[in-house]
Amino acid sequence: GFRPGICNRLDRNTSGIVIGGKTLSGLQCMSELLRERRIEKYYLAVVQGDMQKKGIWQAWLKKDKKTNKVEILGQDTPGASYIKTGYEPLASDGINTLVRIRLYTGKTHQIRSHIANLGHPILGDQKYGGRIAGSHIKRQLLHAYELKFPLLKGDFADLSEKVFRAELPKDFYKENRVEQLIKKARKDEKL
Repeated sequence: GFRPGICNRLDRNTSGIVIGGKTLSGLQCMSELLRERRIEKYYLAVVQGDMQKKGIWQAWLKKDKKTNKVEILGQDTPGASYIKTGYEPLASDGINTLVRIRLYTGKTHQIRSHIANLGHPILGDQKYGGRIAGSHIKRQLLHAYELKFPLLKGDFADLSEKVFRAELPKDFYKENRVEQLIKKARKDEKL
């Protein structure tokens, strides 16, 4: 007997959309689309620092299984995986920035480690330097926000070029400064 299943995963304490398959053909189709990187995946994060420019980062990621952390490397190294991450600042208050992140590749801790490596750790991410003393933030402020499906035919044509979004969870609004960034991005029609 077939059992419905989940096709992708999120890091622990990351909120947002995951993809599942209710049928065997659905599970196979979604898994293939993810493996071939045909579904566009976007995240929202609140990071430390003032990010002004959008861009695409390319690097290599190497996981240390003992510490369950990853290291970002500037060149290919044995045991490392190629990663590609896009980013676009949506709103900044000079101290923190709300960022839209496109995940081109999907490796463990990719967004968290990559953005921290560039000097902008995600707020609340204790593993990669985003600690905040005296804050209501209990986890990294990283949210799998949006999925964009490619042009599809056949049994899954009804998903063709559809966009799915998951609203930001309530804990993003517990800190006034984070709430203000979200309001600013919405006012500027970037979110």
